[in-house]
Amino acid sequence: MSYSLPSADIFTRISDASEKTRLFSDLAGSRSEMQAKKPEPAADVFVLMPYHYANERLNCKLISSAPNLPGSGLLTTTFFVGGEKYFMQSEYQLAGDQVTLITTNPLFHLQRREDYRIRIPANYKALLELVSINSQTKKHSIPIMDLSGGGCRIQVDPKFLPLKVQDHLKGHLFMPDRDPIAISGSVRHVRMENHGRGPQTCGIQFVGLTEPLKNRIIAVVMDLYRELFVGRG
Repeated sequence: MSYSLPSADIFTRISDASEKTRLFSDLAGSRSEMQAKKPEPAADVFVLMPYHYANERLNCKLISSAPNLPGSGLLTTTFFVGGEKYFMQSEYQLAGDQVTLITTNPLFHLQRREDYRIRIPANYKALLELVSINSQTKKHSIPIMDLSGGGCRIQVDPKFLPLKVQDHLKGHLFMPDRDPIAISGSVRHVRMENHGRGPQTCGIQFVGLTEPLKNRIIAVVMDLYRELFVGRG
C-alpha cells in the first residue's frame, strides 16, 4: 500500500483553544466574508459575514442566496484571517438571514507545502548541530521541536546557551538516515517557559537559502510527515 499527500496543501488542526478563540474573534472583528456550503459535494456555495463571537458561537449574516438551506444542520466553511486560510465543519442554526455557527468542532489551518511545519516527537532524534553564533565558534547539539521549509523551533537552557532575537546561527540539520543539511538562521522570537523558570523556546528562520536547498528541506519535511504520522507502504 502506498500513501500520498495533497499535491499542494495540508490541513493542520488548531489545537490551542486560546488561538482558536483569537481567530474567531479576529474574524468577527474584521467582518471578513466566509464561504459556506452543506457537506454534500454538489451543494451550492454561499457567503456569510461574521460580526460577533462569544461562548463558542459565531454570529453571521447571510449575504448571498442559500436556496433550500434547512433551519439547522452542518456547514462546511472556509475563511481567511491575516492572509491565512482556515477550514471547519460546524453545526449551525438559521433564523431569517441570521446564521449562528457552533464552533466546538475542530478548526484547521490550510498550509502550503513549502510552509508546512511538522512537530518532531520527543523520541525522534532530530538535531540542530550549531557551529557558530554571531560568527563566534559555539558547538552545541540541540533537539529540534518542529521543522518547516523556512525554519525550525528549538529549546535551549538559557544558563548554558542564552539566545536573543537577531542572533545569527550556523550549523547543520541532522536527522536519522539522512545526510546533514548545512543551514544559516536568524533567531526571530524567544519565549521563556514556566514563567521564566524553564527552558527557552526559540524560533529560527533560515536565511540565505538557495532554491535547491529549500526544496531539499521541504522534501525532508514531507518525508518525515509520511514516516512519523502517515506510515510507510
